[in-house]
Amino acid sequence: MAAPCCPPGSHGPAPPATAALRGSMVRMGALSAYVVNAESATTRAVVCGPDIFGLDSGSSKAICDRVARDTGHVVVMPDLYEGEPWPEAWGMPTARLNLLWFVPWLRRHNNDAARRRLYDSVVPYLESRGVESWAWYGFCVGATMCAPLSADARCKGGVGCHPSFNALTYAGGPSFERTFGAFKSPLLVIASANESKDARVTAPALVRAAGQSCVVSEYNENKHGFVNRGDPNDPAVGPERERAIQEMVAFLSRVLS
Repeated sequence: MAAPCCPPGSHGPAPPATAALRGSMVRMGALSAYVVNAESATTRAVVCGPDIFGLDSGSSKAICDRVARDTGHVVVMPDLYEGEPWPEAWGMPTARLNLLWFVPWLRRHNNDAARRRLYDSVVPYLESRGVESWAWYGFCVGATMCAPLSADARCKGGVGCHPSFNALTYAGGPSFERTFGAFKSPLLVIASANESKDARVTAPALVRAAGQSCVVSEYNENKHGFVNRGDPNDPAVGPERERAIQEMVAFLSRVLS
């Protein structure tokens, strides 16, 4: 059975970045979320989908700070796993764990579940503070979980950082075609070297599926997880990671301008 997430050779669990953070934890209905620029008067927001290891995975919160600083918009990273991230102590999902534990876990947190959580908790929070439009980005499965936001006309675009779009096959939610066929905004995919080379996840295929502008940007010198779990001080990772973050921020700024 092929792994529906985190292919062999990926960056594994990483401790939280040690830099001081700008944001704070906020309660949104049934979910907790990390929020940056909570007091900003902006009417635009960026929603971040965390990877399987949750809100404290690697540089995820620090990247939220960076996106908020560079775009000027509110950034929200909700706990879409409802307090049940994949345990870091279990490491990367292996084939055996996929069969015994990972697929049932993924099905509890598939696109349908994520859509309910987003629209029951996150979207009402954004509406309550006057947000009129949003974009999203996500790491790994977090990109898959945020994809339903692109079916909303208020969504202006999305970014999948080394996304596990093939998880759609395993998660018991809507099909790839149904999810991407509902898109109303463009997509940027930051692809690393060892992700599944699913024939559907190419720029032309995504354009056909979504009917929107879709760009696949290849980072073939790095592996799955490098943006938020890679070591920024590693000379083999840091420069490419920085380039990917800059590309993502530029895309988010443009679509929300």
